[in-house]
Amino acid sequence: MEFDKNTPASDEQRRLAESKKLTLEPMHADLSPDDVSDSEIASRHLVEPAIGNTANDTEQNSASIRPAPGPDAPVPTPRRTSLAQLAVIILSIGLVVAAGIVFFTR
Repeated sequence: MEFDKNTPASDEQRRLAESKKLTLEPMHADLSPDDVSDSEIASRHLVEPAIGNTANDTEQNSASIRPAPGPDAPVPTPRRTSLAQLAVIILSIGLVVAAGIVFFTR
């Protein structure tokens, strides 16, 4: 972007940019314009106190993650494999070996 070529807008150009050029018709008949103008709503936001929180706007009271363990934390012991897991592993190895023997003896 070249900022030195930008010329400031005059007051008349600003007023033209702020003026309404297009009026959209609502798609549904039950829609109506606000009773209060947009500028009045904006001025109320500047003067009045903040709008209250909605029911689903809550703060988190507890941590969702745990901190990393320190240097004196106990080392986790490895999980022992159960007898059923060992049986499945031995059976699958046996099936792979048997399939290899059948394939290479043809």
